[in-house]
Amino acid sequence: MNAAKEINSELFNLDIGGMTCASCVGRVEKALERIPGVEAASVNLATEQAKIRLNLDSEVTIGGVIALVQKTGYDAKLSTPYKNTQPNQSRSFWGADGLGRVLLGFILSAPLLIPMLLMPFGIHWALSPEWQLLLASPVQFFLGWRFYKAGFKSLMSGTGNMDLLVALGTSAAYGLSVYQLIASPHAAHELYFEASAVIICMVLLGKWLEARAKQQTSEAIRALQKLWPEHAKVLAPNIAVMEGTPLDQYRDLPLEQVFPKDRVLVLPGERIPVDGLILLGSSHIDESLLTGESAPSKKIPRFESHWGIP
Repeated sequence: MNAAKEINSELFNLDIGGMTCASCVGRVEKALERIPGVEAASVNLATEQAKIRLNLDSEVTIGGVIALVQKTGYDAKLSTPYKNTQPNQSRSFWGADGLGRVLLGFILSAPLLIPMLLMPFGIHWALSPEWQLLLASPVQFFLGWRFYKAGFKSLMSGTGNMDLLVALGTSAAYGLSVYQLIASPHAAHELYFEASAVIICMVLLGKWLEARAKQQTSEAIRALQKLWPEHAKVLAPNIAVMEGTPLDQYRDLPLEQVFPKDRVLVLPGERIPVDGLILLGSSHIDESLLTGESAPSKKIPRFESHWGIP
């Protein structure tokens, strides 16, 4: 077989910080794909990493790519080599997504929330406005500082995210309550300190659950990675995959350098390196690892017009 012509490109892994949802992933991927010289880019929310195939003949360096991602509103830095093969370090108890901040928030918010829970039973009791202000302030500005920081970055990049909404909503409730206290300190007011504090605590709880789920997902992914082959035969982009075409131009790439839309050649008897759609050929595949069925399953090409496959 004739090896495909070498392309002067290199794979880089970046640690992306500040992503909170699928829209953040899409925003980072679009920003990367718009950079000249980036041949392919893939962002993973679970591992908080981005894989970039950068053409070294272009004028853009990896430092420039990192700077452009940071302008989008997210933190970016080069990953430590082989980081994804190492077990995740347990998150700090008092870290940004640690359980300590969640517990502290609920402890401070409980005296604000309890009077609302007692009202259906005919018990009307509430803390003084000064105590409400004292308990709500650390929740708003200490535990909730992360939302102000992430929301400001999002605003400066011309986009919006959930952190910005949390910061705006809780600030409105907190600010209105403070204004009423200053404007009429001796009058009875409807204060909303408990609303701002409880919202922040609930979102922090969601962040902690999300971080915990991501850590467990990453551990499961690493366990599956041990079963994957280490390399994949990626066909040259100029080859038309059809009957009679010799599939003899490919690059034997490490698995981490395979991107979506790459076409992979799998020879008889080889393990399938990535998930995908069969474009050409047919065979029986052992799927017992996934389905538990010992008999091999027959696989044939599936062409649908809405997939856009030629």
